[in-house]
This record gives sequence, structure tokens and C-alpha cells, in this order.
Amino acid sequence: MSALARSNLYNRLKNAELVVVYDDVQTKVGSLVGVAERVTPQTVNLMTKLGKGLIYVCITEEKGEQLNLPLMVRGSMHSSQKPLTVSVDHNSTTTGISAYERSDTIRAFTQPSARADHFRRPGHVFPILSKDKGLMHRVGIAEAAVELAKMISAEPVAYASEILNQAGEIASAQEIIQIAELNDLCIINISDMLEFAKDELLSSFTGLVVRGRELGRKIGFPTANLYIDAADPLDHGVYGVTVRYNDVKYRGIMNVGVRPTFRNAHNEVHYEVHLLNFNGMIYGKTIHVDVDFFIRHEIAFPTVEHLINQIDTDIAYVEHRFGLVKIQ
Repeated sequence: MSALARSNLYNRLKNAELVVVYDDVQTKVGSLVGVAERVTPQTVNLMTKLGKGLIYVCITEEKGEQLNLPLMVRGSMHSSQKPLTVSVDHNSTTTGISAYERSDTIRAFTQPSARADHFRRPGHVFPILSKDKGLMHRVGIAEAAVELAKMISAEPVAYASEILNQAGEIASAQEIIQIAELNDLCIINISDMLEFAKDELLSSFTGLVVRGRELGRKIGFPTANLYIDAADPLDHGVYGVTVRYNDVKYRGIMNVGVRPTFRNAHNEVHYEVHLLNFNGMIYGKTIHVDVDFFIRHEIAFPTVEHLINQIDTDIAYVEHRFGLVKIQ
């Protein structure tokens, strides 16, 4: 996205307009997004007419805890499902369903003094929790919307709705372009937002490559097992990383966890990096690791074959994110 296009996006959000966020990385779903601090009944009404989906309010995990909003589905914060909480209406509303009252509920989330008892449950606005480290931790509409809100507001709260077509199905990319052109809406792709955020690392550390059980090599994915003296705590899971060794940068994929598929009885946490397009021996060497983005949480697979298939998928995703290949 050019500087001119980004300036246009900023001005539209500042002027309380809706924009279209298209997830060209994963879901291929388009959503209408607005900044909650500038919500109006008119923009909520437009969102219901053009989007036709549920009205979400996108908030941080911290805000969700502040308002004591439990997830609808336990564990969805760590899965590909939308991390929806129980729906709410603000106490000042009556039925809560009109555009006026839904805008009141959305705006209430931007108040620093907002409390759990300010909202009735269930209601007509559906909060979605954004990961605290944004798009680098999870690619989702909540993370994208919150990032857009941060552009113009001190309160990182946004509202959104998926765009459906006339048949009530998820609108295609071409249909989204047509809707945007007909209604003079700005479109931003999540891939563009990832480009903006690419320098925002989840963590960065140096590790010594030590000998391990060579489990990765045995299944076709040799890894550098790292001894780390100190590092920011990371969730157990799989990450896209950039490794520096001998002043050369390599892309890679890192697993942090206890290797549950191999039944690690000691539950010792391991840091293992598979470098892409690298065949050298680096035992006893020190490497620097920049943790660029989160892919998924660590899980136990029923068989080693299932694990291998997932690693292939993870590598393809990493290559796509780093622009090494283009996934059709």
C-alpha cells in the first residue's frame, strides 16, 4: 500500500467512515470496519445493510478481562475459531437492537471507566477478543480492526461485520470490490497490514545449538535445538522466525513446547528451529532468532504421519508469509 493510500485510509477512519478489510491471507472474507470511538447510528445502519452479518465489537484481551467477558466457546482464544465472548447490550439501552442503541453499546466499550455491570448479557453486540500482540500473533479480523483503531484513537476498540452477498453467502473478492466501488469504500488487505507490522517482533533472543534426540531429522525436518539463557516467555506453539548465523539471514519455523506427540515424560520446554533452504551443521554454534509471527498452538497428534502433514502445512504458510512462494 502506497503512502497516499495509507493517508486516505487514515483520513476515512478519522472521519468516522467505514472501510473494508479483506483477509487475503487466510479466510478470504471481507469485513466492514469502523473505529468505535467515532461510531454513529448511521454507520451501524450502513454496516447492517451492506455487511448483513453480525455486528462485532473488537477489543483487546485486557478489555475483555476488565469487563469480565467469558468466551462463548472455551479454548477459542487458542484456535482458528473466532474468540467471541457472550453478547452484550449497554444498560442505557432498551431492546438494544436498533442502530442507535447498538452504537451506544459499541461506544461504551471505549470508556476507560467501563465496568462489567454496565452491560447486560446476552445482547445484540458480539465482542471479539484480539490477541495483545496483534496480527503478529494471530491473523484475524479482531486483530486487524484493533490495529486500525490504534491509528487514530487512544482506545483500541473497533466494530466490524462480515460482508455477505445478496444470496446471504460470504461475498467473493470480486463482489467485495463491487460493493466497495458502489459505496465509495476504501479497501485494505490484511497482507498490507502485515507488511506495516513486519518489524514488530514477538521476541528476540540468542541461543546455543546443542545436540538433541534428532527427532526432527528422523522425520525429515532437521532442527537446531537451542539452549537459551534468557528469552521473553512465549506460548507453546509454532512460530515463523528469522535466524541470523554468520551474518547471513535465514527464514525458518520454530516450535516451542514439550513435544506432546512424542510423549515427553519430563515436560521440559524445548526451542527447536528448522531453517528453510539450509543444510549446514551448526552444533556448538550461536544463532540469533527473531520471532516474527505466531502460527498455531502446540498440540499432540495421533500419529507421526499426522505431525509430518501439519509441518508441511506450517512450512507452506511460513513461506507464504515471508513471500518466498505465492499460494494460489
